[in-house]
Amino acid sequence: MGQDPVWNLLLRFSLPAMISMTVASSYNLVDAIFIGRLGPTALAAMGVAFPLTLSFVAIFSASCVLYSGHSPLSFKTSR
Repeated sequence: MGQDPVWNLLLRFSLPAMISMTVASSYNLVDAIFIGRLGPTALAAMGVAFPLTLSFVAIFSASCVLYSGHSPLSFKTSR
């Protein structure tokens, strides 16, 4: 791994994340198409709920990252 070009490593490690983001975006697009058939009120409700959901996910993910190193097991394994 120390001998490979940086661009190849960057592509190899970022490709799964790019695919995941593309699938998630297409899921949200299809969801909006189906909910849009219910009417403008339902689509507006989805437009309000989606950023709130992303905010909760971001807060939860950040808290997991921040507190992952504070467990007693991590102190034992770091020594």
